[in-house]
Amino acid sequence: MDTIKHEKVRRFEEFVDRRLKPDLVHAIAERDKVFEQQKIFSDLRSNIENLEKNSVTNMRTLVNLGSEVYMQADVPDTTHIFVDVGLGFHVEFTWSEALKYISAREEKLARQIEEYTRLIASIKAQIKMVHEGIRYTCVRKGSMAWWEGINEARVLIAPEPSKDGNKVGQLLSLQHPKSGNATCYICVDGSLQELHWFKQSYGSWFLGDYVCEDGRLYTATPVDPVFVLLPIFEEARMKKKDDLGKFRQLDEITYVVGYPGYQNLSSVAENCMQVVCDVKDIGKTKFYRLNDEKVLKWLCFKVIQLKKTLLTLDKNYAARDTKEILTDAVSIIGEYLRDEPWLKLLCNKLSIDLQDDTKASNSELHSSPTENGFESFNHEQGKSEDGEKTTKSKRQTKKAKVETNSLNIKDMFSRATRRGR
Repeated sequence: MDTIKHEKVRRFEEFVDRRLKPDLVHAIAERDKVFEQQKIFSDLRSNIENLEKNSVTNMRTLVNLGSEVYMQADVPDTTHIFVDVGLGFHVEFTWSEALKYISAREEKLARQIEEYTRLIASIKAQIKMVHEGIRYTCVRKGSMAWWEGINEARVLIAPEPSKDGNKVGQLLSLQHPKSGNATCYICVDGSLQELHWFKQSYGSWFLGDYVCEDGRLYTATPVDPVFVLLPIFEEARMKKKDDLGKFRQLDEITYVVGYPGYQNLSSVAENCMQVVCDVKDIGKTKFYRLNDEKVLKWLCFKVIQLKKTLLTLDKNYAARDTKEILTDAVSIIGEYLRDEPWLKLLCNKLSIDLQDDTKASNSELHSSPTENGFESFNHEQGKSEDGEKTTKSKRQTKKAKVETNSLNIKDMFSRATRRGR
């Protein structure tokens, strides 16, 4: 039976890897080509509108001859332009005729983008359905995550979901924004919470008539979803050197192999990621691209807010230097940022070197004053030895406690047994 099941799983995985994923990559690439054509016509429209607005009838420009070699060119009449209509044909248009043709082409390109978007969504739905089928086929209790075990109770302190049936708390497995390791989060009523746990050496919980062997206490604390979504938005734009990257649909960005939990954050991402992204509306669909300048402004704002909060939490911060407080705030924010590029860019923006500041603070903690030298150490050691001798002598003179009205636990059980008889 297991052999048949493994064979089915292998065939499903092979179908996903050899058929669905290549189809998905091809559809995304074809849609990117349409996006490039759309950008060309959009730039052409802007140029024509600028010529009309400024009444430019002739101009001098530079023409790229190839291999980054440019030559000056004079355009005596700009009222007529040649537009590429496809298959290598160029048609001469006036400004008004060119704008009409561009509008028609943009409508056609928008329809093509919408068709490719539906195709991409369909392929993703098929991949998700196959993965869910494989997961339910292969899952075993020993390999289940702790939140999937029906009979495995845990004690969790978290916000209670609203009574609305459409808003139920969900436990999600997402990548940690700094390390990239799988981390558990909980989404309650559109608010993302990160899970922490605390456990003593020995402990358990009494839950009604049930004893929970896991004595850990789990707590959920709010976290800004921008931190969690920042790495996948950075990867999705496919930035190369000076290129700003590509605009992507939200469903594509949140589709991360091995982490289906991101797809449950689509509505959250739509509301919060506009702060750090450029958004382009094409028809009824929105496309997002991360903006470095917006991200840095948002991070600086977070640092300033955290700096103000630190001053209210601890009175000792009021006596510290402003740069030290700023360094602490950046180091706390840095626990949710990757070193490259965001933490490095943030430190450069604020003129902070975390390594040097950390070394300086450590040296202050470990430095000892002059009176705590070797002689004072021997003096203190002598005091401690004398103290130990005194305590030992005191312990010897102590009298043993006399037990009164005490019973042996063995006798108590034997009496109970005799009564039962």
